[in-house]
Amino acid sequence: MRSILLGAAAALVMAAPAVSGGPEHLVLKPYPATPAWREITNQAEGDGAWIWEFAPPGDSGPDYPDIVTAQSFPSARNQDPSAFLRSLITRTAGACEQVRVNGPVARTEGGLAVAYAQIYCNRQSGQGFGVILAFKVIKGDAALYAINRDLRTPATAVPGVFSFPKDQAREATAMAQAEAVANRYLSDDVYVCGGRSSDARC
Repeated sequence: MRSILLGAAAALVMAAPAVSGGPEHLVLKPYPATPAWREITNQAEGDGAWIWEFAPPGDSGPDYPDIVTAQSFPSARNQDPSAFLRSLITRTAGACEQVRVNGPVARTEGGLAVAYAQIYCNRQSGQGFGVILAFKVIKGDAALYAINRDLRTPATAVPGVFSFPKDQAREATAMAQAEAVANRYLSDDVYVCGGRSSDARC
């Protein structure tokens, strides 16, 4: 999935502290994992577009099984987050044999329009694994911010329907917990501060 999602835009990224007021910026707290995830990509372009990626320290690229990607799209700042996600879902679905989609679900956070979605890819084309992709898109005044957490899974016959043998109960529990952590991370630890944001977490 990584190459498809990166192809959706020109790139950058910078870490921004959560401060009240000031210029608009995306807050992306460290992913809740031990050991701490490492930064693998930090690229910026002159027009304010950027990309930032994190992965577990033991994973090797270029195709990371677990990854968090955050991107800024200044040219899409007037686009509705749900519409942006629907377009992204269409492109992502083309890389899978089958998909099941939850969302987009529109919300308002800190006075800004936000949308969430999850994509369950039963098997990535040409690969022996599936992927769960959890997305959050935030509409700021300076840019549209897209954040996704990709989690590699066993390939399945039906997207999002997993069947583990009895002796793999631990693996099944770990995957369910990883998905819950991903969704909670996007909801609680990723937001925009500064500019017009009134988010109480800033």
